[in-house]
Amino acid sequence: MKASVQELVAAYSEDRSLKRVAARFGMCAQSVHERLRSAGVDTKQAGLWEAWQVELVRDRYANERHRNKLDLNGLAEILGKNKAQVCKLAAGMGLTDTGRTVQTLKRAPKFKTKEELSAHISKTRKEWIAKNGHPRGSLGMKHTNETKEAMSIISKNRWNSMTKKQQEDITEKAVLTRIARGTPHHHSRGASWKAGWREIGPQRIYARSRWEANIARMLEFKRMTGGIVSWEHEPVTFWFEKIKRGVRSYKPDFRIVEEGKEPYFIEVKGWMDARSKTTLRRMKKYHPAVTVDVIDGKRYAVIKKQLQYVVEGWESDARSR
Repeated sequence: MKASVQELVAAYSEDRSLKRVAARFGMCAQSVHERLRSAGVDTKQAGLWEAWQVELVRDRYANERHRNKLDLNGLAEILGKNKAQVCKLAAGMGLTDTGRTVQTLKRAPKFKTKEELSAHISKTRKEWIAKNGHPRGSLGMKHTNETKEAMSIISKNRWNSMTKKQQEDITEKAVLTRIARGTPHHHSRGASWKAGWREIGPQRIYARSRWEANIARMLEFKRMTGGIVSWEHEPVTFWFEKIKRGVRSYKPDFRIVEEGKEPYFIEVKGWMDARSKTTLRRMKKYHPAVTVDVIDGKRYAVIKKQLQYVVEGWESDARSR
């Protein structure tokens, strides 16, 4: 026969054996164990329910006088159990109303916006640090020159210990991250090439030299006068998939669209170093259909002579004092 939860609890309280209880009711020990656990009975010796405890729970839950004013905390203290164990036992015995409507208190959020929460966290942390000190104990400290040198040696040794493939993977990941974030390369302040952001027509570009900025102004002038349809600054990156060493990608300076023609690219190169020569050779090999027009020093001088007093905002090549 199939025993009720109350009978299983009472029998287990007397025998303290899952096997003997299961044999008494013709059940398997695992089934007895699961039903006892669902009723909140701890099958370890410390969590056993005694008969008087079960009867007290049944009496308190069944008594109408206590139903709506049942003090679970007080009852758990009398039974020597915790509140969760009492609730599980009562649920397993069918004493609770599972269909009842439970009213929960909804508290208004303390902070209306993420900015308010961030400001509160920042203020709290600063106050805690001011009172207790920085948790790492290093606030305001700087590395000594010896430590910097040691860190540099460790970093260089780690890099040199990598294989070429590992080094290239790290470099490629850094390039892809800059592309995804739109982060330009950084140059030293006060350099003669004057890298920086420029507002040219409707576009805002990061030009790496005055020459590059002036060519952008030339393209905008041509767009305004109908010479070209459009121009873009560094819109695409070409990858050399089969290359595993050295130059593996190339991002031309400008893409130009003219009426009735295929788009082509412009690269501004004041001088052609070995890396630049390798890049252009690989472009011809791996992307033969792409046209790249290189503006070197001689061509730039001609363009400058023709347009420096015509194009608005043309930057002089004289170094700033």
